[in-house]
Amino acid sequence: MSSVPAISELTAQAKRQLLKDLLRKRLGEEDGWFPLSPSQEALWFLWKLAEEKGTYHIAVPVGIRGPLDVAVFERCWQTLIDRHLGLRLQFAERDGKPMQRSIHNHRFVLRHIDASSWTEEQLANEMRSEYVRRIDLEASASPSVILYKRKPGEAVLLIVLHHIAGDLWSLIVTMDELRILYDAEQNGRRAELPPPAITLQHAIEWQARQLSSSAGDRLRQYWQQELQGDLPLLDLPTDRPRPLQRSFAGSMYLQTMDAELAADLQRLAADNGVTLFSALLAAYLTLLHRFSGQQTVIAGTPVAGRSRKELEPLVGDMVNMVPLRAEFDGNPTFRDLLKQMRSRVTGAIAHGDFPFSLMLPLLEQPMDRNRTPVFQTMFVLQRFQRYPDFSRSMLPTEDISPIPFAGLELIPMLFAQQEGQYDLSLEMKQDEQGRLIGGWRYSTSLFDLETIQRLAAHFVTLLRGVVSDPGLPVASYALMTPDETERFLQDGRGATRELPAEKTVCELFLKQAHLTPNAIALCVGERILTYAELEKEVDRLARRIHGLQLPPGFLMPILLPRGVEFITAILAIHRAGGAFLPMDPRHPMARTAGIVTEGGTPVVLTTAGIRTELQAELRTYPEALRCRLLTLEELPQPEPTLPDVPANGLAYVMFTSGSTGKPKGVMVEHRGMINHVLGKLQDLGITAMDRVAQTGPQSFDIVVWQCVAPLVAGASVWVFTDDEAENPHTLLERSRDNRITVLQLVPSMLTALLDEAESAATSAASLQQLRWMVPTGDAFPTVLAERWLALFPHVPLLNTYGSTECSDDQCHYALDRLEGSDLAVPVVSIGTPIANMTAYVLDGALRPVPVGVAGELYIGGAGVGRGYAGQPELTAQSFLPDPFSTTSGARLYRTRDRVRRRPDGRIDFMGRNDHVIKLQGLRIEPREIEAVMVRHPDVLQAAVLLLHDPWRQPRLTGYYTGTATSESLLRWLAEHLPQSMIPSVLCSLAQLPMNSSGKLDRKQLPEPDWGSTGQMDVIAPQTPAEQALYDIWQAVLGRSDFGTTHDFFAVGGDSIRSIQVVSRARSAQYVFQVSDIFIHRTIGALARVAKTAMPIETHELPAIQAADLATALQQVQFDEED
Repeated sequence: MSSVPAISELTAQAKRQLLKDLLRKRLGEEDGWFPLSPSQEALWFLWKLAEEKGTYHIAVPVGIRGPLDVAVFERCWQTLIDRHLGLRLQFAERDGKPMQRSIHNHRFVLRHIDASSWTEEQLANEMRSEYVRRIDLEASASPSVILYKRKPGEAVLLIVLHHIAGDLWSLIVTMDELRILYDAEQNGRRAELPPPAITLQHAIEWQARQLSSSAGDRLRQYWQQELQGDLPLLDLPTDRPRPLQRSFAGSMYLQTMDAELAADLQRLAADNGVTLFSALLAAYLTLLHRFSGQQTVIAGTPVAGRSRKELEPLVGDMVNMVPLRAEFDGNPTFRDLLKQMRSRVTGAIAHGDFPFSLMLPLLEQPMDRNRTPVFQTMFVLQRFQRYPDFSRSMLPTEDISPIPFAGLELIPMLFAQQEGQYDLSLEMKQDEQGRLIGGWRYSTSLFDLETIQRLAAHFVTLLRGVVSDPGLPVASYALMTPDETERFLQDGRGATRELPAEKTVCELFLKQAHLTPNAIALCVGERILTYAELEKEVDRLARRIHGLQLPPGFLMPILLPRGVEFITAILAIHRAGGAFLPMDPRHPMARTAGIVTEGGTPVVLTTAGIRTELQAELRTYPEALRCRLLTLEELPQPEPTLPDVPANGLAYVMFTSGSTGKPKGVMVEHRGMINHVLGKLQDLGITAMDRVAQTGPQSFDIVVWQCVAPLVAGASVWVFTDDEAENPHTLLERSRDNRITVLQLVPSMLTALLDEAESAATSAASLQQLRWMVPTGDAFPTVLAERWLALFPHVPLLNTYGSTECSDDQCHYALDRLEGSDLAVPVVSIGTPIANMTAYVLDGALRPVPVGVAGELYIGGAGVGRGYAGQPELTAQSFLPDPFSTTSGARLYRTRDRVRRRPDGRIDFMGRNDHVIKLQGLRIEPREIEAVMVRHPDVLQAAVLLLHDPWRQPRLTGYYTGTATSESLLRWLAEHLPQSMIPSVLCSLAQLPMNSSGKLDRKQLPEPDWGSTGQMDVIAPQTPAEQALYDIWQAVLGRSDFGTTHDFFAVGGDSIRSIQVVSRARSAQYVFQVSDIFIHRTIGALARVAKTAMPIETHELPAIQAADLATALQQVQFDEED
């Protein structure tokens, strides 16, 4: 480099400038420690929280082609280190507060690594290892610069900088100045680099003054207004459960969009008075809205943080993240959304000097340790204001041109970095060919590559839609191409199977009875009937019913105990040309009376004893509404002939609970009943050797197939009494003794059966004859499937899903082991539709939603029933025209169940739409919490509700059975769930309330004792550790109105205060990590995990000797006054 001229040779102006530079340098180097900016404080906290992980690093990876002069290269780097305070920082905690200073006379070291013999994979792995290596900020935050030598004339450069010391802008400044310095020295010139106009310390001081002024108040007020109310956490469908703590593991998918689409988007933006950034952001937020179903979506975007010109050449962490929210209430058009984005973006940029970390105290909801606060996704459109050629290094494609660098060429390299910081991010740029390049960065803890690839493809489809017609409502744009839509619909269709010529199940039974007349058909206690004997009973009863001279297609309630007479009546009513209405004699007679008086049923088939009870209720109704109550013995003599039954006739009516409190009569036709029966026979492989347990009560639609499906295949029906079916001990014993091969139970009874089997040390051999366990009636918890397969590995499961409105079950999922995708969800998949049925996942506009996206399940096909008896308006609301069927009059049934389809076509049940909880902006599925609760070794059953306490505060309330204490269960939940999903109230019950079908009756769960839970008691410290931590909390939080059971973050704690707590605790010889405070949030919990330590001997870092600057100070001050 050129020699430096003597001071005597300098002009007066040059001397003054030299003194200024000296002052600025000394203020940075010699003046000691100075505070961090708010953004740096946040990064310091995250660095402490990550402990051994290297996170929040930024990197420049480029190949170098040409004769690199390494010695010159190193000298240029040393000049940069000397020039920029931000390239030689050191951080430490002093008196519990994070501080920084520049390292005096910091010597730059270029690491040389011989990689000439490495493969490309080896090089990539080594670079990745260097990138994720934890940077010790307390030693030096100076960038790590590594030169990998490949072959003559080729090398690879990797620069890694922690974000606390600089941002992307800083790296661009560094590379540009490095280029200028290297070019000058190579050509024997002095580099013309203007001295930095301001130091990092001065920039931080200026920011602090601004924030404490009226200008800062205006910034704060703007963001307080923007962030008021609930800020919904992004709730995208994930491939795996969210981990308790962010792992920062991630990857990136690179996408290229053609220049024609980019030009169309630019025209769209110009026509609507917005920038390309705003147009792309609006489309991205629309995509997230469509995938999440959320009406408010928030994305973060970076602003440079260099609103003053003198900040432009500064190396330091100046970038600031600002949240941009989009509101989708009312289904706005995309053009309306562009207007909304114009206002939001303009406001955010105008107020972008307010640090994001200072926005967090403005929030009205607590932070969650497994999500980033405010926003969980980021969008950025990169544009380089300096060294524009270097933009090629960002998101490089395979055909990218080299970057000119002082006679050398830099070869851009695709390098994964900063992917896992958010759930999902989209970084874009427009390249020199006019194309749009998108880098989809995603958390690999949540998403698979295939999922992101599909998402990116849907984004392009959406973009083409909005440029085609921006005036459409955002919900109207297609996310899938026509081909994708057709494939999706095909996945939602079961196999096509021709139905038999027989028009009723009774006809199928009669056909089987002629084939196997002597085989056992039915066993009830000690009574056994062969097929021939049952056929005779059915024929006789059918002729006697026909003798009543009822109108064609009559409806006859069967109010009989389950057994021979009940099953005979089902078949005989069909044989006589009618439809049956099964009713449970154990139900309240008032309800039964209400059903039979409104159902248009002239005759009820019952017993003498039940008739007496029902007649007492019917006396309260007008005589015109009272029906005849007949016993089997009172029926008329048999008719010699039987009527013909129409193919599309009504098979049965099943009454279910209605949302209004009034039961709904679901009408099912013969075609649907036959299709379901044949579906069960096929998927269970039922043959004449099978024995099917009939356990379902009369009012539960499983009673239909259990009673008649085996009789179509030559198998036998074994009826369990109510006492046997509801007692796990006798149920297990009876199944074993009668060599049952197919057993169907609701999850609650299956749980009780497993408890019984485990307590009795039952071996798998005890149910050696059992071929299938068929869970039914409610969501089947994954943990329960694990328990079953562990105890009875030889017995597979057939999980079933169905709506009474569509002939019982419509989807089956057979499994003999749990795959990884099964273990990732709290309830077992419901599988795929049975033959001749369809199961579509649709949005609110009846459009197919992409794979993985939550939607509502709509059922179509042969099993769709007629609707609700006597309720045409309700029928019209739930039974809709099928837009995907070519069959005239085909309909879809709206289940109101939230589901999503897996890539393999199977459907995951996510809960009822009306059971989803919204709390603090987060959509919570109670079943996920319940699944974790029942994994506790001392919890048997669990249920979760959102209730409001007497103070009108929403409280997540958990109910459970078992011997677990509330304290042990809370600890368990804290180890397995984020804080937002942990119930604030736990209630231990002897048993959970169930309805007559064995399903949880949530309406009957009792109110908690709010008096004992509404205000948390202040529990004083009981141990020395608790007392020490209490004193520390009191000092850090500045308050004392809390006890050992209060949540740190609920009483004023935050990320910075958590660092102070850890620091003070170590001084008191109690050691734990910052992350422990996020998991163990109370004094009591922290005291249990804190480790005691010997007193730590501390060594003060050597102070930097300051030179005498009095003359320089006087001269510069005089100069400034001039």
